[in-house]
Amino acid sequence: MRAAFAIAAVSVLAIGLAGCDRKREEAASPAGDTAAPPAAPGGAAVSAGPVTAEQLPRRQSGLWEMTTSMAGEGATTTTRVCLDAETDRDMAIWGGQTSKTMCPRNEIRREADGSLRFASTCNMGSGGVTRSEGTVSGDLTSSYVVKMRASTTGAELPMMNRTTDMTMTARRVGPCAEGQKPGDMIGPDGRVIANMKDVTSAAP
Repeated sequence: MRAAFAIAAVSVLAIGLAGCDRKREEAASPAGDTAAPPAAPGGAAVSAGPVTAEQLPRRQSGLWEMTTSMAGEGATTTTRVCLDAETDRDMAIWGGQTSKTMCPRNEIRREADGSLRFASTCNMGSGGVTRSEGTVSGDLTSSYVVKMRASTTGAELPMMNRTTDMTMTARRVGPCAEGQKPGDMIGPDGRVIANMKDVTSAAP
């Protein structure tokens, strides 16, 4: 059951989170609290206030490791996702054309300290409707951290209909391994759990 929830959580974060127009999360250093705030492309300064996906940096291609923990649960779940430029464009932190349909509400705001605050509502099909809000910090290109509260209703799996406080740290760990395809989500045992492109194509 933990694995099923982890897949759903990463799906929301990777497809929609501050999704539906490509957004994401909080900082990237292993310590979590010491990462620099997100910067605009090319290092240009961005004033506090609403921002668009085009003003935010893209993740580097390669293999990304995402570690998720939920408040009140001692264990963490770590998955890896293989990304290329096309996959990041279509399904990145900030979403794509498909996620615009999945996520009718998607708001992102840059705070005075450079962090991002987001709120979104995403229809994940059989995974239910997820309403999320939280903060993002980090450079977003090689690492970031997300702190989010998500409430899901209408999911086919009863255990997914809940409200959770989640922290996810993500970092690029290197190139994708031989045989891994862009969009592949890899579990702790090294096996491919699912391909994110299949997840989005199956959503309404």
